[in-house]
Amino acid sequence: MELSKHSPAPSEVEIVPHPATGDEYVTAAHNFYRSGDKDPVVVRRETPGFIANRLQAAVCAEAYSLISRGIVSPEDMDKTITSGLGLRWALLGPIMTNTLGGGGDFGHLSIIWGRLCNHGWMTCTGIGSILTLNKIPMLSRTQ
Repeated sequence: MELSKHSPAPSEVEIVPHPATGDEYVTAAHNFYRSGDKDPVVVRRETPGFIANRLQAAVCAEAYSLISRGIVSPEDMDKTITSGLGLRWALLGPIMTNTLGGGGDFGHLSIIWGRLCNHGWMTCTGIGSILTLNKIPMLSRTQ
């Protein structure tokens, strides 16, 4: 388990059960953290690093890439997150944001990203390599 320490009032906690852990124990851990005003996330399969840390690393890598190439200043990069993307994702998360923005499922979104990759926009991020993954279901608007 990882208690998030990436915000002033962290509520996210990642539960990473061993493959042999029974569902009842995962449910008990989930309920325990929910009762303590935490927002538990069940990591279905082990991967190096925690989910929040991996997302932070990906965003930071692109931020530093844009800064190092002189595309944006460090101050304006921070504003992009604190006044834009960070606020948007704090409310909905990236998947729901794309869904509500007309993105539909990952297949539809990959078409849009594919167009951007054709213009060289995402060649340095590695996003082009995931365009063939059409396994992310569309979230319902009630979630």
